[in-house]
Amino acid sequence: MNVALPEHGGDVARMIERYGAGDWLDFSANIAPSGPPLAALDTLRRGAADITSIVRYPTAHDRALGEALAAANGVDAERVVIANGASALIEAFVRTVAPQRALVPQPAFSEYARALAAAGATTVALALDPDDGFRLDVARTIAALDRERPDAVIVTNPHNPSGACAPLEAIGAIVAAAVARGVAVLLDEAFIDYVPEQTALALATHGNVFVLRSLTKFYAMPGLRVGYGIAPAPFARELNARIPSWPVTSLAADAARAALGDQAYARTTRLVNATERAALATALRDTGVHVYESAANFVLFATPAPAPWLAERLAAEHRIVVRDCRSFAGLEDGRYVRVAVRTRDENERLVAALRCVLASGG
Repeated sequence: MNVALPEHGGDVARMIERYGAGDWLDFSANIAPSGPPLAALDTLRRGAADITSIVRYPTAHDRALGEALAAANGVDAERVVIANGASALIEAFVRTVAPQRALVPQPAFSEYARALAAAGATTVALALDPDDGFRLDVARTIAALDRERPDAVIVTNPHNPSGACAPLEAIGAIVAAAVARGVAVLLDEAFIDYVPEQTALALATHGNVFVLRSLTKFYAMPGLRVGYGIAPAPFARELNARIPSWPVTSLAADAARAALGDQAYARTTRLVNATERAALATALRDTGVHVYESAANFVLFATPAPAPWLAERLAAEHRIVVRDCRSFAGLEDGRYVRVAVRTRDENERLVAALRCVLASGG
């Protein structure tokens, strides 16, 4: 019997309800396995013990976080937009731009299409080539801007779910072409912390360009729901006008600010992830699956067995949750699985389980 796995990953409780308790491993959500920075955890503990964090509105905390984000990114605070996670930022972008047609390279995060559909906009798909590692093709993208004449374009870098990272020059060419044509740009950099040298943040200086970031993936705090973005000041004001007042809690804002200041955590997380990602990719290839190159903290592979069947067997027999990628537009054929990069022992357990399941046939 097939089971519908969580669309966004991370719902281990649902798997426990279906298959029972056990030593579960969650490879479906791309969260740093080390857990949050100690500074963030200490801040949460102190905040929870301070009643003023609970009984007062979080205005000052939001302002302090905005100032910290501005300083960390070398921009003015008026260009920062904070929201309750990346999904809220995507919705704010769509509501602000109000596009009739949006060009979206696919496969793509399902929240783009959901937000566009809710606003009555049409998603115009630009298929990325799996034979080219799902890399973003500059010439094809610019040609699509001319051919389709969209009001907005949404680009993800590093790409999710493949992890492919377009060089800054490529992103720059696409953004410049879009701005020249009056097309609004949402550049989703939720995983750019793993390759910070490729950030296109400097491009968000004119036009309707919004560079989106996530604090909760890299710093392993998804339960706190803190996302932010950078835009030219006039566009940022329009975006902020569509963000609810007090977008994050006092505790979340303070913890995020503490995490930002932990540079040692950031350096270690990047280094460990690169090492373990390479080892995991090599081990996965040894099982016979096709692994795509990734610059993020996850790996996408194509499997000879149906992905829904594979995901179910891993959950039912090995207590391992992976991401069946059928919910990504463009990957509905059920051949693709995405797994997070976790610790060496956990990654080895995944590979052993995968080898066992594949050997049993599908």
